[in-house]
Amino acid sequence: MNKSQYQELIEKINRWDYEYYVLNQSSISDRQYDAYLQQIRAYEEKNPSEIAKQSPSFRVGGTASEKFEKYTRQHKMYSLDNTYNEEDLRTFYDRLCKNTGQEEVELIIEPKIDGLSVECVFENDQFAFGATRGDGLTGEKVTHNLKTIRSIPLQTIAKTDLPAFAVRGEVYLDRKDLAQINIEREKEGQPVFKNPRNAASGSLRLLDATVTAKRPLKVIFYDVHMEDSPFAKHEDVFVFFKASGFPTHPQIFKARNFDRLLEICQAQEQKRHDYPYDIDGLVIKVNDKQLQNQLGFTSKYPKWAIAYKFETEEALTQIEDVTFQVGRTGVLTPVAHLTPIFFFFFSVAKASLHNIDEIEKKDIRIGDFVYVEKAGEIIPHVLRVELEKRPRSVKKISVPKHCPVCGYETGKKDEKDVAVRCLNTIGCGAQLIGAIEYFCSRKAMNIENVGPALIEQLVSQDKIKDVADLFTLTFDDLVDLERMAEKSANNVILSIAAAKVKATLPRLIMALGIPFVGETAAVLLAQEFGQFSKLVTLPVEEIKSRMEAIHGIGDKMVASVEEFLAHTTHQKIIQKLLQSGIDPVYEVASGGALEGVSFAITGKLSQSRDHIKEKIIAAGGKFSTQINKNLHYLVCNEPSSSAKYKKAQDLGVEIITEKKLDELLG
Repeated sequence: MNKSQYQELIEKINRWDYEYYVLNQSSISDRQYDAYLQQIRAYEEKNPSEIAKQSPSFRVGGTASEKFEKYTRQHKMYSLDNTYNEEDLRTFYDRLCKNTGQEEVELIIEPKIDGLSVECVFENDQFAFGATRGDGLTGEKVTHNLKTIRSIPLQTIAKTDLPAFAVRGEVYLDRKDLAQINIEREKEGQPVFKNPRNAASGSLRLLDATVTAKRPLKVIFYDVHMEDSPFAKHEDVFVFFKASGFPTHPQIFKARNFDRLLEICQAQEQKRHDYPYDIDGLVIKVNDKQLQNQLGFTSKYPKWAIAYKFETEEALTQIEDVTFQVGRTGVLTPVAHLTPIFFFFFSVAKASLHNIDEIEKKDIRIGDFVYVEKAGEIIPHVLRVELEKRPRSVKKISVPKHCPVCGYETGKKDEKDVAVRCLNTIGCGAQLIGAIEYFCSRKAMNIENVGPALIEQLVSQDKIKDVADLFTLTFDDLVDLERMAEKSANNVILSIAAAKVKATLPRLIMALGIPFVGETAAVLLAQEFGQFSKLVTLPVEEIKSRMEAIHGIGDKMVASVEEFLAHTTHQKIIQKLLQSGIDPVYEVASGGALEGVSFAITGKLSQSRDHIKEKIIAAGGKFSTQINKNLHYLVCNEPSSSAKYKKAQDLGVEIITEKKLDELLG
């Protein structure tokens, strides 16, 4: 085979993949396909310098990666708001009509596959890289793993003449494929996947792409992003997908009025199990792209789209036992252990009972026959007791008087508290594990390679007694742990060191787990105090008075921070963090263009809110989630019906556009 024949065979293979995955037809047998693929591999082994980027040999994976590279996208992958019934659906539709000034709005309806959202970037019609959705803005590059999915074209079938574009889709597994994977995992003594979504997510995030290649992952695409989009309607996107070789859902519907929308939703709910994969609802989108732009986004969702979630399914089973789990804040969560039942062909043996008040309200007892609902959660929920089937031998569920983990006394913090907690806030191992998991989480210190299993080992073997001990861990502390090779131990040490260097003041404040202090409050505290050591070492009265002056910080939060900093154990942890060299400064350029100027945001924007917020703060400005008379500017591109916009008008706060903000930024 020469180079020309090699290139020609690659084009044929990619064409056959397109026919199979997009057109749902095949012009070649599996045996012939595999024979041609073997010819390509043989040529590449002899000519490694000539391997084409679009070669199907990438489908079998490659060398294992040590970790995934982070990817921050320019355009956020938003989540969808949910609706559950006809009334909510009508409210959504009426709002669309009102905000667009139209009597009827045309909609596109797509089945909502329960999978893992990804984005694939193409440059000059070739698959350049792909990433998971992550938090919407930042995901992980999983390019090698995505290339193993045969339904993703490595090169577009038709020439697009576009320098770059990004397609977004859902990676999933058919139910029968998951069943086969679980059979193999059971044979190998590995835990089975609880549902197709977990299996798809876990498979795509394996560091070794050769393992991913052995799992029959599939993908459907639902949207595309490009500069100067030519599409007038969302349905045009699917025409582009079909012409370019991207698989889409075979059932896509159009509704020109509410009655037709409702008819489609009801019909598809009845047919949900006809699909070979799990769908948990429908995605409903405004078809007209101009109207989409007019409607815009909230900070979390597009206003022109919504997810219609199907009614939860329920099944009858018996409670065999009830145990209690202890979380980060000490809350005891009751979990029902059930006689196994099947939802969507998968066994379920546990269900959440939420809290003690819920148990008493529903009069749930051990031995009861109960109806359990499944709505996509890993642990389903108990709906109600079937009293007619109640055996005489049922037992009331007793609230543990002592923590099932540490043995300490349990109780409620106050009369308003619905949760029973372990009151050993410092010495409980379960609370410690939860606190360290939270400290390492993506939104907090973002320490990679330190997951729940490792944390549990470190705590159980007394390697760490608090979050600060993470920064004094050594290679020798790690390498003797179960399933911890030298390479893995080094990766953990490097990840902790990297987190220490990259730590920002808001992330560190949030990572401490102070009750009521979330992401926004952490930024406000960082802006006010400027450095970690100042926040934690100033006299308590000064900290309290300065916090009380911050708009957006309430009395409950002030009291919580005051109590946290006054606790002897917390003081010791803080001192250990400082001794480890962790004392981040809030990075605001001195004399920044926006120094001392406060902003809030509302309405449709061309950039993500997080990106605009970062620009404001980087230039010395202050970001607020609330409107008050002390606010300098509200950023909004056009008149809005939002409460923020109206309040800004009432208070005389100046309303500016993104363009004006950019001018202020210089």
